[in-house]
Amino acid sequence: MNGLAEVIPIADYRARKKRGVPPPALIQSAVTAQTRRRRLTIFLSVLAAAVLSLIVMDRTVLPHRVASAPAPLTIEQRQGLYQRALDDVVTSCTLPQAKAGLLRQHCVDQARFLAQLPECTGDCTKLTRGVLGRR
Repeated sequence: MNGLAEVIPIADYRARKKRGVPPPALIQSAVTAQTRRRRLTIFLSVLAAAVLSLIVMDRTVLPHRVASAPAPLTIEQRQGLYQRALDDVVTSCTLPQAKAGLLRQHCVDQARFLAQLPECTGDCTKLTRGVLGRR
């Protein structure tokens, strides 16, 4: 207790005053600047350790979905898939019905697949952007 709410008899109050003891309100707290600095340093260290442990847990314990890339295919297989997907996007995704629903989702999936293939350059890139850009 810091003495601010201390009830003392008047005689004790006068005795304190005679001896020169300062009133309780003028007694400085025991927490110095060095103590505050030490507490802040400890707090920040604990906070940094908690953040680092959360990052480590995120990387090791929690499962993450790996970005999918096209499976390793031969050049002929990849070019065949590219040509079929490109034909599919050109024929079905230019229809008015491709703006919504299941056909829209199919077109988006095909366009994303095409965009991942190295053969998709120039007109193919414009086509995939057109399909993916539509909302």
